[in-house]
Amino acid sequence: MANQYTRNPHIDHFIDNGISIAQSAIKEKAKKILPHPPDAGEFSSFVRRGNLPKDGVPTSRAYSEAKVIDKQGDNDWRVSISIPPVIRELNSSLLNPLVDSGERMIFPFTPSVIFSHSASYSSMQPVHTNYPFYNYQNSAVDAITVSGDFFIETNEDAEYWVAAVTFLRTLTKMFYVVDGDAIIEEDFKFDYAVPEKDMNAVHVWRSKNPVNNLVYGYGGVKLLPRDLTLNMSIGTTDMTTSISDRFRPMEQISNVSAFNTSPFNTWKSAFRECVKLSSKVIDRQEDAETEARLDAWCKSDDLVAVDGAVAGRKYGTENKNNKEAISKINDFAWIEQIYKNGK
Repeated sequence: MANQYTRNPHIDHFIDNGISIAQSAIKEKAKKILPHPPDAGEFSSFVRRGNLPKDGVPTSRAYSEAKVIDKQGDNDWRVSISIPPVIRELNSSLLNPLVDSGERMIFPFTPSVIFSHSASYSSMQPVHTNYPFYNYQNSAVDAITVSGDFFIETNEDAEYWVAAVTFLRTLTKMFYVVDGDAIIEEDFKFDYAVPEKDMNAVHVWRSKNPVNNLVYGYGGVKLLPRDLTLNMSIGTTDMTTSISDRFRPMEQISNVSAFNTSPFNTWKSAFRECVKLSSKVIDRQEDAETEARLDAWCKSDDLVAVDGAVAGRKYGTENKNNKEAISKINDFAWIEQIYKNGK
């Protein structure tokens, strides 16, 4: 006889609701996987392309711009070289990017640093020995090579690279000097390879004068020997030709000397240069060439420059044997007073 049992309507209702909820969840999940149920023959294809975007076109993504954060303190592990305080004091637009980066030259990518060491030994051959004995003498640290990459993608990158290259070259035997009013020619490169015999010579490139069209060393880029510059006499009137007894005029035009930025700057520049020319304080200058340059300064179309040139020529001629009077041209407050008195 079969067992007989009575169904509980409450339990049956609970079971039916659970089955209904489960079926609904399965249907929703199936719709997400297969929104349009395939035919039996296409089922495998639907499964294979289930994770592909619609029509095979990837969905667009929002990308944010990568930014380099200038870290400071102990959290900055980038390789860098500290710059001396004098770089900050110079307030040079060429080197200011290094000052702004925490007074150091930062390598944007980790560079390769190669150290090499050497040891010296002497040999000794005792009597009745088959092989020599080597005696240690001393050790030495050879060249340290630092090689790093600088990628230039923006103007800021280019300015930083120029500052870094200029700074590194100042650490060597020679360094470049660029006047603040110089507009560098596009074809001029700071890559002149100085012969070993000229390492103690002052190199001066030619510059274009925007007022009188003269082209010579006035306002041009200079390449100076470091040690001689550090030990030069600061009392000289013309620094460039007083650093070394060896002078190398370079034929290439390096820049335009844009000194005519204001009436006073124009007058001051013309006055100082013509004092130097007329007083003959510039070493190794030729008289005929000097007179031709003085005439060009005093006959240009810029009346302010002409006024300063004429005044400078007169002052230099009258005081050519008075070093103290000539040295006043390096006192800009004194020059400004003369300029105001003459107006």
